[in-house]
Amino acid sequence: MFLFNRGDKYERPIGVLFDAKEGRWVAGQIKLKRGDLLDSNVISIADDKFFHIAHGDSLRGVSEAGKISVLDCVRGGVLDTTSWEDFAIHHGDVSFRYALFGRRHIAINEKCIRGIQFTLEGAESSVFMHDKFDRFGLLRNPDQEILDTIKRKMPEYKRGNFVKDNAMVSYFTGDWNVLPRFETVLGTVHVGRSMQIDFSGLSMESTPRITIDFDDNPTTLESAWGKMREVHQFFAWMMGYAPGWKDVLVSTSRLDENGLWSDVAGCLEVFGPNEWKEVPEVARQCGTLIDASRHPDHFMEVMANWLKRNGNARRKSANARFFGCIRGISDRFIEDGIVSAANTFDLLPDEDKPETEPLPENVLDVLTDADRKIKCCMPLGMQRDDVLSALGLIRHSRRLRHIVEHRAEFVLKHYGVDVLQNLKDLIRLAVKCRNYYTHGPRDKDTDNVKYTDVEVVFFLTETLEFIYSASELLLCGWDLSKSANDEWHPFGEYIKSYDAKRSRVLGPK
Repeated sequence: MFLFNRGDKYERPIGVLFDAKEGRWVAGQIKLKRGDLLDSNVISIADDKFFHIAHGDSLRGVSEAGKISVLDCVRGGVLDTTSWEDFAIHHGDVSFRYALFGRRHIAINEKCIRGIQFTLEGAESSVFMHDKFDRFGLLRNPDQEILDTIKRKMPEYKRGNFVKDNAMVSYFTGDWNVLPRFETVLGTVHVGRSMQIDFSGLSMESTPRITIDFDDNPTTLESAWGKMREVHQFFAWMMGYAPGWKDVLVSTSRLDENGLWSDVAGCLEVFGPNEWKEVPEVARQCGTLIDASRHPDHFMEVMANWLKRNGNARRKSANARFFGCIRGISDRFIEDGIVSAANTFDLLPDEDKPETEPLPENVLDVLTDADRKIKCCMPLGMQRDDVLSALGLIRHSRRLRHIVEHRAEFVLKHYGVDVLQNLKDLIRLAVKCRNYYTHGPRDKDTDNVKYTDVEVVFFLTETLEFIYSASELLLCGWDLSKSANDEWHPFGEYIKSYDAKRSRVLGPK
């Protein structure tokens, strides 16, 4: 599998000559950092002539690392000027969203990208944890026939050092597919294998490489990056934390009959803003909700269903809100977490919510009469619209608690009422806790629960997050029996500690 040598691009500034049009070139440097949009990639430019970079501008250049396309500059603006008696220099730093390295330039809105490929750190030890045991092996005291074949095939300069006694042989089965190609709404997804073998042959390292092929529907870099983000979100759900992505490539060429990009010249390295933060090694979980190496068909089915459901704009917004709660993403205060977790349910489309309970006819008559009188008595304006909107919400709104309870039914059916005792009581308190931090404390509260207790708030937040994420996966066909080391995943941690934390909030039952 082809990869650029990008190991040093984060380590040092790269000198670039930027094309300033009309035969003029401007010297600068590009500095790449793993960070968010405003603390990541930067270009530094200095020139003796005025040079303006507007917000959203793109630049093209050449360097030792190849042709460079710097896309979507952030905030741009006029560079600073330093003047001396006999000269002046214009200089400054500009952030940008994407940098592409390769043998060609592309524009931000150019629909030329036919696929994107990337690695998710940690996937090989969680989602694909058993792949290495099934595809690699070690033979102790191998048969004489194997040793004779190795000696016959090995390089001439090594044959004199060949010793048969106590020999061991490590091997790779030759299966380059971690997951076969399968169709999704984003395109054809494939997980292949990138192999690194040291010169002496003492070690073999296999890394899963995820490819999304857009078939015959080339798109823009922005769209391709968005598709990668969706797949990244799904893997984060599986792994229990947001893994870092790296070695991102896009291609302007089609896949060949072997599933490889046919034209290496069309492959470009991409550096863009992160939405994840480094998760310490000790905090990374080694479990997964689906063991894709043992149950590939189930993994592909659930992933395809999740991506399809994620195509609904409201559900996609809700999933993105939940994704913001995953380990490796959120830096919020605990009080903000309960509000965000609750709001996730409100963002869902109506089809994911319970049917509204119809109001009595006499109440509907009152609302209709009020609506008519307001339209007659109040002048046109914002206040009138707000009042009418409030009346409409009374007719059609679904209470947050009922939405959460509706989703909880899927979870209770799957895990069992005995495992999650008093879950509806916790839902009631979680919604009240959300209201506490949204609207402030009520003068009278009959629940003997301290919403200022960090441990209580954290558990209620976990409860809402667990209900949302577990129910969404269950609706995609997830089967718990296909998981691996579930107890190391946040789902497993929640179930394992449920009784003790529930008792802290509700008291012993």
